[in-house]
Amino acid sequence: MNPGRIRNFRAITRRLERVISRQLEECYCCSGVSTPQCHMLLEIEEGGPIHIQKLADRLNLDKSTVSRTVDGLASMGLVDREPSKDDRRFTLVRLTGHGASICSSINRINDEYYRRVFDRIPEEQHEEVVRSVASLVRAMNETELVVEDKDGTPIATHQ
Repeated sequence: MNPGRIRNFRAITRRLERVISRQLEECYCCSGVSTPQCHMLLEIEEGGPIHIQKLADRLNLDKSTVSRTVDGLASMGLVDREPSKDDRRFTLVRLTGHGASICSSINRINDEYYRRVFDRIPEEQHEEVVRSVASLVRAMNETELVVEDKDGTPIATHQ
């Protein structure tokens, strides 16, 4: 791909990041929990009772970060933790009734917002938009970021 197209794509993704950040900050779309807590609650809702390591894998986070966030959610009464019946070394996380209620609120608010977004996109492009964003997320998750010094020597990587 040519450098001009790459720069244009980067500019578009920066604008997308700002729009999403502003939307998260300006509305009550996470129903009083932080954005990372919101994402975790929705993953737990989607996956049902889930092991902390599997949750970390799905969120692309390290297990200790997930454990700390789960601790905060548990202290808020939004999730319960219990040792797995199959292997007590693993902890299962599940939503409480209050956590399920928060997820319902998050989903209702965000479903309405994105319905209004899609109202501004021609209907015949809806599936294309969904496929394109899914493809972008998949490619970004599969691509390792390599930071190089001025001589081209890798100094940091992140995936």
